[in-house]
Order: sequence, then C-alpha cells, then structure tokens
Amino acid sequence: MQTIANSNTPEGCLRQADELYKEGYWQEALGALHHGFSLRKTRSNMPLLERLMTQMVDICSEKLTTLHLKEDIGTFRNLCQHQSMNLLEKVLTYLRNKSEKVFLDLEKEYTHEKLVSLLSDEVAETPVEAPDQIASSDELIFLAYTSLDKLEEKHSV
Repeated sequence: MQTIANSNTPEGCLRQADELYKEGYWQEALGALHHGFSLRKTRSNMPLLERLMTQMVDICSEKLTTLHLKEDIGTFRNLCQHQSMNLLEKVLTYLRNKSEKVFLDLEKEYTHEKLVSLLSDEVAETPVEAPDQIASSDELIFLAYTSLDKLEEKHSV
C-alpha cells in the first residue's frame, strides 16, 4: 500500500490526491486532501480551498464515506465565514446536490420502505433483518442531508 508523502503546498496535495485516487488509494487521497486543509498557505487561497473541498466531496460521495469530511467542512466553514460566504454557500449546495444524487441512486437500487426504515427516527416494532447490510451508518451520512419528509411525500397516495 502506498503511503502519503506530505506535500508542502496545497497544489501538491491536490496533485497527490488525484494520483492516489486514480491508483485506487482513495483513503490516502482523502488524507492528502485533509493535509492540504492544514497548510498555512491554503487558508487565504479561496479558489484552492474550493478545489480541495469539491474533490473531497466527490470522493466521499462516490465511496459513501465521511472520512475527514466532517472535520474539513467545519474548517472550511470557519475560513469562509470571514472571507467568502458565497463560496461557502456554493460548496454546501454542491454537497447537498451530491448527497441527493446518492440518495436517489440508493432509492433506485433498494426499496423505498427499506430506506425509510433506515432513516426513520422511530424504533421499529419488529426488527429489520439485514443479513447483507446495505450500508453502514457512515455510508448513510449523505442520506441525512436529504429530507425524509420529501421521500414520504413522493411515495404517498
């Protein structure tokens, strides 16, 4: 397995993450992007921050994971809060759109009832049998950004 050679520039982190992802090392690619957020040079470069964040969202949505995403979204929000609220809104909209796409893809792949049972806050009276677990709680984090009410309205009579 390839290890992450820490790059000293945000551009280097982006290049390294892209190379790692193409080779199939997506966890290491997310680690390289995460390292890019911690660099001092990144903090004032809003276009570079946007590229780091959107690449991270793309990888996380494709692999159904939140590895480093929660922490880096918080960092991104704090940096944008003082410099560019429009950029923050743009990236969060991008995240929401990706999340909804993942949700719709899962809805097509699995039944509506199965997704509702996974997303509902109520405890089911009868346990749901899932011998072939369809998704872990980390994989379903994207589903949390979509509205369960919207799903129920769509399928109600």
